[in-house]
Amino acid sequence: MEGGRRAISGELALAAVLLLGALSVKTIFREGVLPGWDNPPHLVCSYLTAVYFLPQLTVLGWDPYNNFGWVFNQYYNPGAYLLVALIYHAALGFIDINMAYKVAFLITYLLPAVGAYLYVKASTRDPVAACLAALLCIVVMPQESEWLDAGLKQMYVIGMWPHRLGIGVALISLAAYWLALSARGWRWARLASLTAFLIAATLLSHPMTGIGLSAVLLLLTVYAALRAIVIAEGKGLRAKLAGSWRGVAWAAATLGVAAAGAGGLAAFWLIPLLKTNYAYHSLPTIKWVLGPGGFNTFLRSLGLLQGALFLMSVLIAASMPSRGSRLIPLTAASAAVIMWLVSAASPYDGCMGLRLIYSSLLFLLASAFSAQPAPLLIGSAASLLLFMATGPASYRFQFLGWT
Repeated sequence: MEGGRRAISGELALAAVLLLGALSVKTIFREGVLPGWDNPPHLVCSYLTAVYFLPQLTVLGWDPYNNFGWVFNQYYNPGAYLLVALIYHAALGFIDINMAYKVAFLITYLLPAVGAYLYVKASTRDPVAACLAALLCIVVMPQESEWLDAGLKQMYVIGMWPHRLGIGVALISLAAYWLALSARGWRWARLASLTAFLIAATLLSHPMTGIGLSAVLLLLTVYAALRAIVIAEGKGLRAKLAGSWRGVAWAAATLGVAAAGAGGLAAFWLIPLLKTNYAYHSLPTIKWVLGPGGFNTFLRSLGLLQGALFLMSVLIAASMPSRGSRLIPLTAASAAVIMWLVSAASPYDGCMGLRLIYSSLLFLLASAFSAQPAPLLIGSAASLLLFMATGPASYRFQFLGWT
């Protein structure tokens, strides 16, 4: 009964957060087109998708005036335009394409809050933490960057809202995948299939969110395998490996089903992209390079409040071992935090890539021994994504002047 009351209270709190978010952007429904560099082009692409392509049961088409004659919707955001088109047709003619675009814009703004709530609730079973995560997804911080943070400033000023749509869907995918890793039978099949659909939707919303989601899903799979080994009965590594092979195999099977299903659902778009991207597309779609300076840019975008909350959460989680001594998780998490601090102090020494790899692995190791692994897994995922985002300049490892 108590758990039911907490669940209802959490859902009511989420509804209040979403209402607050909707009221904070109610001005988007004023007459006219939304401002921002990319919003007018996105509106045109949404119109063509809704009126010409979707009635032909496709999102790919041809328009010689679109992006210098590139195949329409092939290289950018078909998921975002498909969302607008579905809203437009679901309204049965009661709203025009501009209003459908604004509704999709509002849904995209609120979706990360829903995704964060679901993921945090699934991974921690704490509705209070889930509601706080949802609230942080809609709050506009003073240090938020309109270029690098997928927040309201980016949506308004730059108009890059398909990126935020992909993040929202990715968070829901992570929640479904987390539940699938511990499920069995038909529940496992349903959750793995849902994850596959959400991975495909994330990839179609924005290629980079799809790549980032794939990396984090792989990380969660490794965590599930490590966790199965840690909790297995027996003394010694050989005994634990023998007792955990079913859990390890189940985690690998979950990833395989989700990845294969997502690949099949997105194949109509992904295969032509991979075949033609560098032949016909002058700007590589798959590009994620900020340089080593991107690490400190990320820390500045967090700000003192969120940075302090992150630091507190990983240290508290590391001090709560699932069994045995807290020495392993606390030492691993502390070392990972030190790696971050050194990287912040010396981002251009050529060793940032190595430190981010180490910090990701250390956070991952700590999570396998912790009773509250979620904050540590967030740290591991953030380290991995920062390794990818800082680009080749951070992969050059220096030793005594040699690179």
